[in-house]
Amino acid sequence: MKKEMKLRELYTPEECFSLKDKNVVIFGGAGKMAESFSRALLFAGCKSLTLVDLKEDRLKKLIKELTGEFPARDIYSQTCSVSDAGQVVNVGSGQEISIGDLVKTIMRITGKKAEIECDDECLRPPKSEVNRLVCDASRAREWTGWAPKFSLEDGLIETSRWIKNNMKYFKPELYNI
Repeated sequence: MKKEMKLRELYTPEECFSLKDKNVVIFGGAGKMAESFSRALLFAGCKSLTLVDLKEDRLKKLIKELTGEFPARDIYSQTCSVSDAGQVVNVGSGQEISIGDLVKTIMRITGKKAEIECDDECLRPPKSEVNRLVCDASRAREWTGWAPKFSLEDGLIETSRWIKNNMKYFKPELYNI
C-alpha cells in the first residue's frame, strides 16, 4: 500500500499512459523489480495481470498482496518448472516487416512524409547476421495463453495517437536515441 501511495504522489492519472482494458504478462514476476512494475501497471489501470515465475511461494505471496491492494483487477500467477528456467520467451505478432515497409506504414498512419536514405556504413557485412527476424511467441502462448490483441498496424495507430496526445513528454527538437 505504501508503494502505491508513492506512485500516486509521483504521477497523476493524466500523466500515466492508459492501460485500461489491457492484459499484461510479466515473466520473472516474483522479483523486486517486477513487483514494483506490477503495482505501477495496476495503478495505471491494467485490466488483468499475469505473473510468471519459478518461485511459487513468493509468487503466491505477491499475488495475495496485489489482490488486496487492487481488488477490482484480475491478477493471476503461473509457475513454470525448473526445466523452463533460462528459456527465451518472445512476445510478438509472428509476422515480419522490413524496416523500409515499417517506415512507409508509419508515414501513412501519421500523414508525414520523409525521404528514406540508406547509409552504406550502417549496413551489416554479408553473412554477419540473419537477414530476417520473425518472433515465435509459442512459449508465451503455451505458458500463459498470451496472444497479440492488436495487429502491427493497429498498434502503430494506437501508439501514434498516444504520442500525438502526449507530446508534452517528448522533446522533438532534440535528437535522442
